[in-house]
Amino acid sequence: AGALASACNLHIGSGVEARETWTRTYTVKAGATLELRETNGQVRVQAVDGDTITVSATRIAKAGTDEAAKAALKEVTIAETATPDRVELDSTVPGITFAMRVSHQVNYDIKVPRSLNVTIKTSNGAVDVQGVNGALTVDATYGELSATGLGGTADVSSVNGKLDLEFVKVGEAGVQCRTTNGQIVVTIPRDIKATLAARVTNGIVHTENLTLQATTESRQRIDATIGGGGPEIRLQTTNGEVRVVGR
Repeated sequence: AGALASACNLHIGSGVEARETWTRTYTVKAGATLELRETNGQVRVQAVDGDTITVSATRIAKAGTDEAAKAALKEVTIAETATPDRVELDSTVPGITFAMRVSHQVNYDIKVPRSLNVTIKTSNGAVDVQGVNGALTVDATYGELSATGLGGTADVSSVNGKLDLEFVKVGEAGVQCRTTNGQIVVTIPRDIKATLAARVTNGIVHTENLTLQATTESRQRIDATIGGGGPEIRLQTTNGEVRVVGR
């Protein structure tokens, strides 16, 4: 794996914000894994052709003065470990120091090979994933997940936030979605072969445009097969709605 030099264009905002752009490029093998760990900020991952991971990260620190913001920006670091099989990026930093009125944030825009396995662990911020055919794993605390054009498996969880996933194909390891407070929406091909297990504690389970062979079906629980059965799609929320849509 190779890493290109970072582009560090420092910009100090209008008295309260400092920001810096951090870029890297890595060449990886087919089926490699990208693992990203971050505290605050938005994450966008887009699958493209090729064997290269391209990362553009914007590091941001806010404080009461230019000097304090610039000093706080030095604390926003991105640790990297890279091999042809695995790339790890870690920008976990303290989120907000209230006594100093300082906050940190890193926003990522990442392009990855289509076959890449993607793991994202985040505390605060929206996650947007497009076109990944490998395994998608997301562990979030606060923030929505939107994933479209997926062609593999997914294991995603959130404490607070909507989970919205759209599949063109589901891998043999299936799909798992878990949240405490939030809606789960999963869109799958109508002709898919799968096994569905959906649960809600306070809310409703709803399906659209799918032919189910249900063994258990109520407002808060569905156990069924689709197309005779196949990979398991397991969806569970405590407070919210679970919706499964055929397309």
